[in-house]
Amino acid sequence: MNSDNIEVWKRCALWLTKCNVYTRGGWEDKGPFSLAQDLRDGVLLCQLLNLLSPGSVDIRDYSISPRMSPFLCQKNIKAFLKSCVNRFQLFQDDLFEPVELFDLVDFRKVIHALSKLSNSSIVLSHGIHPFSDVAESEGIKGVGRTEDDIYMDFPALADDNQLDDDDEPIYKGFNESEQEDSIYSELGLLPSSQKQTGGEDAVKEKRAYCLDELLDTEKKYVDVLNMIVLNFLNGLRGVISDQSREIIFSNLEELLVVHVGLQNDLISAMKESHQPVSRCFIKWQSSLLSYGTYVANISKSQHEIEDQLLCDDVSRKIDECQFRCSDGKFKLRDLLMVPVQRILKYHLLINELK
Repeated sequence: MNSDNIEVWKRCALWLTKCNVYTRGGWEDKGPFSLAQDLRDGVLLCQLLNLLSPGSVDIRDYSISPRMSPFLCQKNIKAFLKSCVNRFQLFQDDLFEPVELFDLVDFRKVIHALSKLSNSSIVLSHGIHPFSDVAESEGIKGVGRTEDDIYMDFPALADDNQLDDDDEPIYKGFNESEQEDSIYSELGLLPSSQKQTGGEDAVKEKRAYCLDELLDTEKKYVDVLNMIVLNFLNGLRGVISDQSREIIFSNLEELLVVHVGLQNDLISAMKESHQPVSRCFIKWQSSLLSYGTYVANISKSQHEIEDQLLCDDVSRKIDECQFRCSDGKFKLRDLLMVPVQRILKYHLLINELK
């Protein structure tokens, strides 16, 4: 199929699919508004940039579960636009304002910006063919209106179709932050409540307490990563294809290696009081950027798990693995969200050391 002969919004959706970031099934039949809705909160856009160039958008700079909050969604879009200029060398004139996407008041400009992004050198280096945003003059097939005419309806449609907590998002798993925090806590990865201390040694006691909590939770996190690798990644070898395993687990083994090294350095730093803990994180800073790849892949991972569960043999094996590692208490898709939660909490733990 020659993408130049189809509607512009379809070219855009097809390009996003080729970038392995847009996994919404049946988008061809749902129309351009469905694509606009999927882009509105900015999450997919930030994931797109991190997939194309890991670390493009710092995961601390955008919310993976904005729940259509105007502030959080536009914060995500701003992070996307900033990286388009700084990392992908797009011109400001080729971009759009956050409100133009969130309120869908000018979706044409959004499509134009993504077309320019598709032509950037970084994207072209991946061998992904760009798309043109030059519209066909005859309008949308079977509708008799130009695409710009269709886009003019979007603001009213956006008001009538606000996403809520009951809607299924394009990126499965991100709408369950409360459940994820519960899992994170039950795995022992949340610091316990700090005891109040007084007297002249209060600051030293607080710091020592925070260091102990940091190391304790790091050890437990390494245990969780080990559990996932041994019980699931290795346990599913030969049960599902290597390609499916790669999609589901992404670079999890790489993260395990990083955190084993970080844990060992933290232990050494705490034994030698003259060595600051900060040096441990500085040493592993570049390696921790690999979380960009993991986070960018997580929605694709969740979808692949759902697809694999449709096979009875695979479903039984995954249930067996889940029972073996936690008596069935934690689902694989929930465990794979733990690294996303962990990386977002480091700054909280480190701030307590100040």
